[in-house]
Amino acid sequence: MKEWSADPQKADVAPPVETGRGAPVEEALLASEQHEIAQNVDRKRAEEQLAQLNRTLQTLYQCNQALVRATEEHELLQSVCRILVEVGGLRMVWVGSRELDENKTVRTAASAGYDDGYPERLNTTWGDVELGRGPSGRAIRTGTISLVQDILTEPSMVPWRAEALKRRYASSVALPLTSQGEAFGALALYAEEPYAFNASTIEQYTDLANNLAYGVIALRTREEHDRAVDALRESERRLQDVVDNTTAVVFVKDLQLRYILVNREYERRHHVRRDQIRGKTDFDIHPHDVAQAIRANDRQVIQSGVPIQFEEAVPLAEGEHWFVSAKFLLRDQAGEPYAVCGIATDITERKRAESEIRQLNALLEKRVAERTVALVQSNDQLKRAEEKLRKRSEQVQKHRDVLLGLAHSDKSDFAKTLRKICSVSAAALNVARVSYWSLQENGTAIACEVLHLRHTESFHEPCKGSRLCFSDCPTYFEELANRRPIVADRALEHPATAGLAENYLKPLGISSLLHTPVCIRGEVAGVLCHEDRDPARHWSAEEIDFVSTLGATVSLALEESNRARSELLLRESEARLRESEERFSTAFRLSPLNITILRLSDARFVEANDAFIRWLGLDRDKVVGRDSRELNIWPNLDDRAKFLEDLRRQGSLRDVECRLRSRRGTIHTLLQSAEIIDINREPHMLVVGLDITERKQAEEELLRTLAKEKELGQLRSEFISIVSHEFRTPLGIIHSSAEILEDYLDRLAPTERKEQLQSIRKNTRRMAGLMEEVLLLGSLDGGKMRFKPALMELRTFVERLLDEVSSATQQRCPIKLALSETPSEVHADERLLRHIFTNLLTNAIKYSDVGQIVRFEIGCAGAELVCAICDQGIGIPEADQEWLFNAFHRGHNVGDRPGTGLGLVIVKRCVDLHGGKIKVESQFGEGTTVTVRLPVSSKVLPATASAGAYWT
Repeated sequence: MKEWSADPQKADVAPPVETGRGAPVEEALLASEQHEIAQNVDRKRAEEQLAQLNRTLQTLYQCNQALVRATEEHELLQSVCRILVEVGGLRMVWVGSRELDENKTVRTAASAGYDDGYPERLNTTWGDVELGRGPSGRAIRTGTISLVQDILTEPSMVPWRAEALKRRYASSVALPLTSQGEAFGALALYAEEPYAFNASTIEQYTDLANNLAYGVIALRTREEHDRAVDALRESERRLQDVVDNTTAVVFVKDLQLRYILVNREYERRHHVRRDQIRGKTDFDIHPHDVAQAIRANDRQVIQSGVPIQFEEAVPLAEGEHWFVSAKFLLRDQAGEPYAVCGIATDITERKRAESEIRQLNALLEKRVAERTVALVQSNDQLKRAEEKLRKRSEQVQKHRDVLLGLAHSDKSDFAKTLRKICSVSAAALNVARVSYWSLQENGTAIACEVLHLRHTESFHEPCKGSRLCFSDCPTYFEELANRRPIVADRALEHPATAGLAENYLKPLGISSLLHTPVCIRGEVAGVLCHEDRDPARHWSAEEIDFVSTLGATVSLALEESNRARSELLLRESEARLRESEERFSTAFRLSPLNITILRLSDARFVEANDAFIRWLGLDRDKVVGRDSRELNIWPNLDDRAKFLEDLRRQGSLRDVECRLRSRRGTIHTLLQSAEIIDINREPHMLVVGLDITERKQAEEELLRTLAKEKELGQLRSEFISIVSHEFRTPLGIIHSSAEILEDYLDRLAPTERKEQLQSIRKNTRRMAGLMEEVLLLGSLDGGKMRFKPALMELRTFVERLLDEVSSATQQRCPIKLALSETPSEVHADERLLRHIFTNLLTNAIKYSDVGQIVRFEIGCAGAELVCAICDQGIGIPEADQEWLFNAFHRGHNVGDRPGTGLGLVIVKRCVDLHGGKIKVESQFGEGTTVTVRLPVSSKVLPATASAGAYWT
């Protein structure tokens, strides 16, 4: 019998079959089943490996897609972690970021899967300590892959093993995220089964980690680039603000010589807007030959790398202009050039002056030639002419040498240049005095800047600052305004200078002068003065031309010094701009005014100074980012809406009174001003507030005081009018009666004497009563009269009072008393009651006809004593009833009845002191009823009770 091999390679060979014996058949079947099982196992393993491969490839594909689409670092890391868990089938994935702190911390940047706070509990570090020997710490520290195939048995996992096994982590691998050979983080993968990571998957995950590291670095680079671009734009904006405020032409071109920016002076001169020129070249703006010359200069600056100054001719609308252009490179933080900047100053006037000098030289040469020909033609005068020509030629040459020396000298220091011109001119012309005077006060005066004296070869400092005014010699200033030299061989007789004789020429001994105006841009700026003493001097044409040329040289020096001063001012303005920013920040922070900055779009606070924070009573972090509605600052939101609407419509507001509420709940009045400003190209509101609450209160108090003073003044006037009238009448009567008694005493009958004495007595009482009323009102208003109640018998008091009133009024009108049920004794102030009832009864009798009844009714209503006095007199007109209790006011229908208008005022004050009420009802021509209600409770008010206080 042959043996059958169970080798899978021979599984397709049929085993031998022996008829009649069963054992070989069973062995063959068993071998066949074993072979089939082995094939199934291999196929299942291959399928699992293929599925794992497909899952890994799908994971890598989706991760790469996330890398392509990512715009933000955290979003990218979170997406990769999620894909590795959801698609790659991992238990948990997290990304640790290296921190450069003292503890070398590993911060969790992103995580996905089942972590239950695991990354935060790791306390991982990338230092070479126990907590830094885990997979992530080791991968970051060494920059190599850290693999743990079995967490259960791995010794380095001891610090984290319990937490890992609790979350069913069996194996892990940490892949370093590197940039330029240095790890800045790690990608940690955790699987549920041990030995889940083989060489193939680790290689694929390593590629993923490298791609992820590249993506993170790319995103960070992009963010840094965006920040750099924003910073560059902000720098360009600030640069634009600086260059827009200089009178020089400023421009910036990129290295391809395309315009990046220009200032306002460039726009004004070229009649173009900056947005129209941005991106263009000089060939788009100027003729080809001009653009080619400018470009050659620009390229020379780029190639040399150092600043260079050029003279460039540029055609403008008003004609060709010459500019001195200082060009230099702008460099970035790395020192690399990125643009060419130019600052150009217009020197057209200087070029024209130089041209005039050349023309003058040519003219001088022409004159010399013409005179030489004339001398040749005249043989008799040949020697004298030759000698004269030689001297003039020497003089002209001397003048030319002086002019050439001045033309090539540095003229940036104007004062120094002036001194040099004056000294060399005095020597060249042998003139006694050479000076320069500047035009001032809109051409109405000149002031001496420098004076050179020939005989001492020195400068006369005391003369500096001397002035000549238009009023001294108008014809001189008019001639100077014509911009022509003033040539006066005899200065005392010349029409233009004769007016200077007494105040200037004679005191200095000046006999001849040659004054030439110095012009800048066609306007007279000063005058160069050559002055000689006796004898009178004739100024030759050569000397006049020479002095005129010197005037042009002074003009050039003045322009060049102005240009140098402008450049210095530009540098100083840049420094002041930086200082201004610092001062603004300090002023904003330390200003005692409330200053806030809010976004215009949503009116939310973005900044507030210390004064506003103190006034509001909140911390700054609770103010910034919120609006005034959330902070409940405006008591009336309509006022807030109107303030914002007016600001948006007008662009600025000045001194608007606003009522605002602080956090303490108090309402304040603030004077607010606001302006719309741009911050980072976004409109904001700058609001400045001044708390004027105390000032408003003081104003209101002042207005009340003024009203009181006005009222007192009016009362004083009425008082003087009433009192003078009321005193004048009785005084006149007293005076008349006294004169009658004095003159006719012996002749008067006893009855007549008695009548005169009674008249004196009656009018004396009238005056005393008036003074008593005034003094009483003063006591009431001054608070000197107090409420002092005491127990008194009411009936006895009233009956005695009626007798006194009837006697005082000579029983003019009968008084009918009606006392209903009233207590026999009441607590009251007898003085106050006497004043109340006496004035009311006297008024009722005074304004009633003789014999008419006056009713006096007294009764009780609850706890009050009700007193009514009724008459049938003339009544009170309706127009006067609202002024009843005003001092010195009387009704228009009182006629000649005596009175001061103080009675009802005194009654009202006494009723108020007594804690009662008064009511007046009257009909014109029918009578008046006055009702007084006084408390009669046994409870007595304190002696210090003031007017208007009522019992309770």
